[in-house]
Amino acid sequence: MPSWRLEGVDETARWPLKRNVPIDEQWLGLVKGGRDGVSLLLVALSWWKAATADGSSERDEYLSALDD
Repeated sequence: MPSWRLEGVDETARWPLKRNVPIDEQWLGLVKGGRDGVSLLLVALSWWKAATADGSSERDEYLSALDD
């Protein structure tokens, strides 16, 4: 995870992550999931949603990740 995502974030919670991307960010450290990376991401997000209840803090975290 890029260090700028955690700047000023409570170290115990680490949520929500910062979204202000520095202009000079190169994304060189991005880890890719190969040919099926996007598919796996979508499956994981759908499982996360299915495992959470509407209005719960877990659903709020899921929605924040989805928005990200």
